[in-house]
Amino acid sequence: MDEKALCQSYGVEVVERYSAKYGLVLSVRNGKGPYILKVPCPGILEALEPDARAREAEHINAIAAAFIERLRGYNVPLPEQYDMEVREDGFPVHHISHEGTDCAKIIRDQPDRAREVVEGIVTAITGLLVRGTHEVGIDAFLSNFSLNGHGVRYVDIFPSYVKFDGQTSLHYPNPADSIIFACEEARKFTAFGILRRLRLDLMLLDPALESVFLAALDRCLPEMLRSEMLSRFSHLPDRDLETANVYARLRALDLIGPMHTDALREFAVRVIGGRDDRKAILGSVSELTRMVESPSVEEYLERVVKFRVLMREIIVA
Repeated sequence: MDEKALCQSYGVEVVERYSAKYGLVLSVRNGKGPYILKVPCPGILEALEPDARAREAEHINAIAAAFIERLRGYNVPLPEQYDMEVREDGFPVHHISHEGTDCAKIIRDQPDRAREVVEGIVTAITGLLVRGTHEVGIDAFLSNFSLNGHGVRYVDIFPSYVKFDGQTSLHYPNPADSIIFACEEARKFTAFGILRRLRLDLMLLDPALESVFLAALDRCLPEMLRSEMLSRFSHLPDRDLETANVYARLRALDLIGPMHTDALREFAVRVIGGRDDRKAILGSVSELTRMVESPSVEEYLERVVKFRVLMREIIVA
């Protein structure tokens, strides 16, 4: 898609380009102030004929509309404005109000605000966690939330995680492999899976932020869910790794099943620690353990083998 032509057609100029895997995402401005312009998956849609592209764009927008409706039904704060259209060229375009600062950026730049941010996120999604995961999910990575003077909002509407029209949407496109699909559904459509992704994202910034996460669960979740979640998180195997010796770490690595993506990543966060090359290694870990985009279980398992080799090299170094 021609970014320049797109912006000219709306009479806007680009303020910032966001790194996004599933779309072209731009912060733009016109005479009325900044807002977000998003084109879902232009690379995939460009390959389609115009009529097929337009039909697929209508489908994308319908799923996103259902996702928004369900999230609002569980009192998840969303952008004030979220308008969608299908352009004459068949591409979907989403116009989204600017809702403050990315929560990951806030914690990176102002670590003393971590408690405020994490408690805001947990509070924002509590209704969904308690009552809604049978029909709607969420991707609780920090960068999918923003914070402004009105509080935390969930801003990443595409990909949409919703059961709609007899199907479950949990990626775009959905995983073709049934085993991968089931694993991803557990990560996005259960209270534990959703909160575990938030915990991991915090620990990727700094493992010490786990204590902020657990404190937020204690303060913000209702009693029945709070007790269950705190119990489950207290028994995750990575919690013993910081003080474990080399042999215990190697044994723990062998015990993690290959389909447990989050457990593999949590293991990596603990054993990597504060190394100077931490960011680069975590980037490799992310790619080696990425499941949802795998064409098959076999291809994913091949990458997990490489992940184990990398971890063993770090442990015994």
